Amino acid sequence: MKGNSGFQIGTGVTSIFMIFVVLCLTTFSILSYTSADADLKLNKKNSNNIQSYYDAYSKLNRELAYIDGEIRRLLETESDIGQQALEKVVAELESRTTSDVNATYVLVEQTIQVTLDINMNDKKQLIIESTINTDGVGERCVVDRCYVYTESAGFTQEETLPDMWGG
Repeated sequence: MKGNSGFQIGTGVTSIFMIFVVLCLTTFSILSYTSADADLKLNKKNSNNIQSYYDAYSKLNRELAYIDGEIRRLLETESDIGQQALEKVVAELESRTTSDVNATYVLVEQTIQVTLDINMNDKKQLIIESTINTDGVGERCVVDRCYVYTESAGFTQEETLPDMWGG
């Protein structure tokens, strides 16, 4: 009689191998799902941050255009723009209240330095610092800096952003 001299795979080994394959596929599918879900949440958060930035930026630009228009109106009506006329227009601008835009004005010779800020969300503020020239020489309205200010847990970060509006 012939002896049994070969290796034979039984049904138990095949079943164990199939269980192992199913467990691996299940694990990989769960990992893929959680990774995709985390990416979706991150993209939604990023989209909301970008939307709040552009909403805030457009509000600040509208406010800056209004301020520039008021100063332009003064320049067109007054023949002699002196310090008193500039102080008057700054007083008018300071008396104007807006619900969400904070504005500060500083007179420096024939320029008005304007700082506008608005809350983008609970943790971020968008700030535009601009110089409005009233002497008629050079550019009228120059955006000096535009940045996002973040304060969380005692940490302060300023991120300078590119200028997008030149007046």
